Amino acid sequence: VVANLRQNVDNAKKLLSEILPDLEKALKEGKFAYLKGSMKNSCITDKRVITEKAIRKINYVLPGYYD
Repeated sequence: VVANLRQNVDNAKKLLSEILPDLEKALKEGKFAYLKGSMKNSCITDKRVITEKAIRKINYVLPGYYD
């Protein structure tokens, strides 16, 4: 089991090292600008019951989601 987990980690690192440079370039070129806001309303928990800490974490992944 541990060997499989380690292999998965290695595979994930290899995958990320291959795709991240192209992804970063595409982001800087604005190729995904049309997706901005597409995650709006994907979280159904009412903002009034979410802690500030949780909102900060969500904003890291989905900037401005709870603005």
